Amino acid sequence: MSFINTQIWKKEFAELLKLPIIMVKENLISGIHYENKSGQFHKNPYIGPARIEYHTNGQKTHLIYYINDSCYRPTDEGPAYFYYYESGLIKYKEYLINDIHHRLGGPATIHYHKNGQISSEYYWVNGLRHRPTDEGLAIIHYYKDGQISSETYRVNGQLHRPIEDGPAFIEYYKNSNISHKHYWVNGEFIPEYYL
Repeated sequence: MSFINTQIWKKEFAELLKLPIIMVKENLISGIHYENKSGQFHKNPYIGPARIEYHTNGQKTHLIYYINDSCYRPTDEGPAYFYYYESGLIKYKEYLINDIHHRLGGPATIHYHKNGQISSEYYWVNGLRHRPTDEGLAIIHYYKDGQISSETYRVNGQLHRPIEDGPAFIEYYKNSNISHKHYWVNGEFIPEYYL
């Protein structure tokens, strides 16, 4: 084993042994934090979250992965940020790499209604709301019953869908009929009378 590998191993082992900072409010644990020597939130994301916060009823409110104060977790390991309702059900989760929303092959931000149904999904790539139009929607909003309330196509952060494929934004009534639809190409609004 080389000297460099031994040094890395020792550093990782020391991190495993590091005790958390426990926050107490009104005689209840309100948070558990792991920090580096500089006082930044930090914990190897393969080991667990660097920050856990609790509601006054004891349920988790936040569970966040950090490296050197940047929200980070490899996307194949799961979301880096979780936020929970007081009931314990998840409110939203986000995939982040160095504080930037990013995930390939799935939504990087997922929000939930209080009943546990998904309320919205956002596809992000390197901090931009993005999904190639041939792969599907970049933003989807849902009613509490799971029906789609709106659909949005975005490419490189801009509203975009080829006109021949249909509108880039569609909003629905609860009965699934279209309420509004708008055509956009490369971030430019195209009025329907031009079609």
